[in-house]
Amino acid sequence: MDCKNFGKNILNYFYQDTDTALHQEMQEHLAQCSTCKVIYQKLTSVLSTVPSDEELMPDEFFQQRLIAKINNLKSEVSAGRILSGVLRPVFSAILILAGIFIGIKISDHLFDNNDIVEQNQNIKNAEVLIAEEYGLKENNMEALETYYLSNNE
Repeated sequence: MDCKNFGKNILNYFYQDTDTALHQEMQEHLAQCSTCKVIYQKLTSVLSTVPSDEELMPDEFFQQRLIAKINNLKSEVSAGRILSGVLRPVFSAILILAGIFIGIKISDHLFDNNDIVEQNQNIKNAEVLIAEEYGLKENNMEALETYYLSNNE
């Protein structure tokens, strides 16, 4: 037997789950190969610390306790879902209203209505001044300066 085949069957050999011919070949290989002997000794030292199946059996009430814990978690989760189902829309509505309020306050600050009215009044005053200076006077008479300046005859 070579080392590769020994490595493939080493666990079966450890648990004595091999037929007699394979078991005999592996014993002979262990006696001849020092590398595989070291590997087998390390494997046995590690696997000997693992408890057997009988030691790993849970107590008889383990399943009942586990089911009770799962049911408790389900009731806690459902209560949490109901609470989050109510709080999530309320929180969203509060955030939306806060955003609208802040937006209104910012727009009031940036576009103060008094400033806009004052600017419109200044524009109207400028239009009136221009109209008075260059526009028609009473009885559709132009200003004398405009008449003489435009009439170069």
